[in-house]
Amino acid sequence: MSTSEKRALLRLEVRAADPETEIFVINGQFRLIARGVGSLDALLEPGIYKLKSVAGLVTNEQHVILQNKDVVVSLPRLNFSSSAPLNKTAKTHEYHMAAADRESRNVHVSAGDGSWIFLFARDWTSKNRAPISWNPATDLTLIDENGNVLADFNTAGVRDLTPDPWAACNVKISPGVYRLRLLLPGDPTSSESTTLEQTIVASPGWQTQVFLLQTAYGAERQHRRADLDGASILLSRGMGFNQNRDDFRQTELARLGLMNRRQVLSNELRDLLRFKLENPMLGIFGAHLLLLNQDPDMELFQVVITNLRRLLDQPNPDVEALALVFEPNSSYEYRFPPMLRKSWSLIVENTAMHSDRIVPGSLAGKVWDRLWTTDPWLIWNSREERATEAAEVSQVEALLESHLKSESRKIEAPSHSPFAAVMKMRTSKKSEPKTDEPPQHRSLNMANVNVAGRISFIDENKVKELVKSLGIPQGNLRDLAGRVYGKFGGAISQADNIDTIDTVNYKSEESQS
Repeated sequence: MSTSEKRALLRLEVRAADPETEIFVINGQFRLIARGVGSLDALLEPGIYKLKSVAGLVTNEQHVILQNKDVVVSLPRLNFSSSAPLNKTAKTHEYHMAAADRESRNVHVSAGDGSWIFLFARDWTSKNRAPISWNPATDLTLIDENGNVLADFNTAGVRDLTPDPWAACNVKISPGVYRLRLLLPGDPTSSESTTLEQTIVASPGWQTQVFLLQTAYGAERQHRRADLDGASILLSRGMGFNQNRDDFRQTELARLGLMNRRQVLSNELRDLLRFKLENPMLGIFGAHLLLLNQDPDMELFQVVITNLRRLLDQPNPDVEALALVFEPNSSYEYRFPPMLRKSWSLIVENTAMHSDRIVPGSLAGKVWDRLWTTDPWLIWNSREERATEAAEVSQVEALLESHLKSESRKIEAPSHSPFAAVMKMRTSKKSEPKTDEPPQHRSLNMANVNVAGRISFIDENKVKELVKSLGIPQGNLRDLAGRVYGKFGGAISQADNIDTIDTVNYKSEESQS
């Protein structure tokens, strides 16, 4: 086609009500020709295009015709799903919103002073499933750093068991790090039970709001309990949840974007992070989203960390984990795990340089082989009192011993093991989807690691490489190496130079493929 025959380009402008909405323009050959977040401005040839928008896990598609004039499209808010009963989201009722608003302003349990932790658990059902008939907060407790129960949500607070049921409890508490504990339903004839835990941080003057829907932990209806993995955690200065707050909606979309490794940072949100950040959780999610980029905006990243420290007025484990990216020699030590899984990955990677980043013998030093789920939250299986723990540790050592005796033999660990890096030493074709996320900012799914090799002497750089690749804190990696190597290379005492010990040579399935 000659230049004179070329058709004039037309402008397509798209504006989304939610700035975190991803926008895609696809032509008649099913090719992506334009992309934006929150807004899009493109010059296109006349024709028919598919306009696709994504918010959270919700997708909407519509056709746009460019014929003889420019076109402006306004995209409404999409009703994505959230555990928080936010207005204009998919899974909520007006009475859920009203109850959360009302009860978040009442104190039901006094266990300190200076901050609050508000828990709101509920059920939401479609026409295909009947709601539960019991307390949605069944088997949930809030415990302190020593494991003392501060609030038993089975009985504390208020609840309404009419469909869809809800339960609420606001705990007045001193600033600090706490744990939300959930006892999972199991076989009543068994002496063992599974207990999940996750960190909940209470900051001075802030109310940490934890919203939970229900999920199935077994095949039976009575196995439904609070969905910790899908929790919405918001922060409000002072007491009070407001279902109409735009920043709460933005925080939820940022959480869902981080969970699905989606680039949802619009220019509007970047400006907010830089100049007008007043919501700490939005800032924490936003900082992690910045790290998803191949070339992160480190200047903006540092501004966000500065703003978060100003807002929270007390060291926060997730904020300090993020700060390790540009302050690797920080003096902050971890006795308790952070709230987010990606924060944990940053901490573990830093132990390659600072093995004492995680305090030995602390709770943070014990969860490495108990991690329960992937992003966004760090959840672990608290099994300190299980009789099988010693057996499972011995099992890890036995697997490594087998590798020493037969380097070429690939060993498969029992599938029930919760830690995949060492205890699931198998090659799995059901690996995580490949991602463009840079490896230094990615928590490797250890179910996809094929461990084959032997213990040998190596230098310090190899130890650091193993920490980053396997996702095991250096202290735990060395302890494991020392136990196994001691059996086959001679006894290793505390005075020995354990820096020269290698655990395993590894190869990820990604590199094999």
